Amino acid sequence: MIKTCPNRIIFERPDGQYEVGIAASNATTATPECLHPLERLRFNAFPSPVRRQSFLMGRSAAKTAANGFAPGIPDAEVCIESGVFGFPILDHPQLSTHEVSITHTSTAAMAVVYPKTHPISIDIESISDAHPRALTSYGRAHEMKRLLACGLSQVDASTLIWSAKESVGKILRTGLTLHRLFYTIDSITPSETTPETWDILYRYFKQYRSVIGITQGTAWAITFPRLSRLTDSTIISRLLEDHSD
Repeated sequence: MIKTCPNRIIFERPDGQYEVGIAASNATTATPECLHPLERLRFNAFPSPVRRQSFLMGRSAAKTAANGFAPGIPDAEVCIESGVFGFPILDHPQLSTHEVSITHTSTAAMAVVYPKTHPISIDIESISDAHPRALTSYGRAHEMKRLLACGLSQVDASTLIWSAKESVGKILRTGLTLHRLFYTIDSITPSETTPETWDILYRYFKQYRSVIGITQGTAWAITFPRLSRLTDSTIISRLLEDHSD
């Protein structure tokens, strides 16, 4: 199986542009034929059908995103392994200069493949009142106040904050293993390029910034170097709309 990736994100910096592949997947578009033999072993070992489905969707999205940098390679020849903190690792000779970030909900997955010289991470979260962790654990008072002032509900605001901080944990490759204080958001401002999205800067991880938004009941966040400019984030919303149930 060979898929093409027509979707790219461009990041601009003073020293030039960085091109990133992005793709999404769902239960309909993701099939086991995309899996490398080693991935298939992991897939078959998961006891839960839900876990198997999320693993499959994530691998499918990642391989579609990678295709733009390694065209013509069958998906099953690309292996995505896992690091000690669970972060994904691309394993193919033609992708040795690139890395991948994968995220999923119960119904959809999204992935970005990016050059190692320009780190990026992405996160998506289903918005639900049944997520007390997102409501109470990581949203600090000043962060919630800023998003509530934009007209968002408490559950929308808290899930966006959670997604942003998950995205930071992914770009650090540690997950949310640090004290929650370190993920404190310093500022939240409406995006200058895309309506209904917000730019985030962090108090302690000043080298990074995030763009966050909500699309059809899904909160999303993409994190990247602070001095880079994301030229257009609407592709994230379009992909989520195309792959939502």
